[in-house]
Amino acid sequence: MLMKWEFLAIFLAVFALLSAGFVSAQTLNFDKTVVSTWTDPGLPGYIKIVKIGGYSSNNWQYFYLETKDTGIAEPPANSSTEVSISVEADVSGHDIAQYIYIYLTWTNNKNNISFLGYYKVGGLSDENLALHSYNQKDIAISGNRITVKIPAMVLQNVNVFNVEFDTMYDNSESGYTLHSDSATYYADTGSLGDSGNGRENESVPQSSEFSNLINFGSIIVVSVCIVLPVIIWLLVSVWVYKDAKKKCNEHPLLWFFVVLLLTLIGLIIYLVAVKNECNNKQYGPSGYYQAPPPPPE
Repeated sequence: MLMKWEFLAIFLAVFALLSAGFVSAQTLNFDKTVVSTWTDPGLPGYIKIVKIGGYSSNNWQYFYLETKDTGIAEPPANSSTEVSISVEADVSGHDIAQYIYIYLTWTNNKNNISFLGYYKVGGLSDENLALHSYNQKDIAISGNRITVKIPAMVLQNVNVFNVEFDTMYDNSESGYTLHSDSATYYADTGSLGDSGNGRENESVPQSSEFSNLINFGSIIVVSVCIVLPVIIWLLVSVWVYKDAKKKCNEHPLLWFFVVLLLTLIGLIIYLVAVKNECNNKQYGPSGYYQAPPPPPE
């Protein structure tokens, strides 16, 4: 029979492996300086992209871009600025050009600036997928850098091809003159490019059936990540209850709840504190403590 410390070691190893399998997701870590290869006639500095990047932290995937000048979130009167980030990825063998789409825009209407932001997962063209709104506080702006985040879980079980960053400036007073800039990071080569990734884009219909499959898969992953640890600790608590009874402990049910509520800490306390007391007590057939019989007269 396994000793209690051997059982603890096996349990922790299995739990770590299961946890690692369910929370793993692709992460995009890059930092690239954008060097323009063409002369830009009058592109505003606050939308001209000079750096793009991404990193992961605390179950979030972050994307950021830097512009030549500050002010993208403060467009001039009667104009607007936009930032969009598109992630092209292979999902279950399907090439989805805008699997993740992030959109931010600031509009100055008579010196009143309003903000609109959202992200969408599963394909921009599918109207059945929900938009996840951003608040202004969700967007980090530091100088000429804008940082936005999405849950890292949306990158589970996908193969990212590229991440495209776009900016746009629209001045309605100048007859809707548009200025835009773009930069793309290619995950397979770790390089920058202006257009094309050497692949022919598949024409993939964004059917609601395929989108629902993506959403259902995400729900299953989240449910397993929540339910599996509960089931494991319930089984461990039952083992503790039975083990406490075998050791003739007077409070096996109490230890059951201690381990169930405190999980690993409760298990360690139990293994350290509870000793075998059967040699010091007498138990009847029912398993409950039975006082020794009186001495013969």
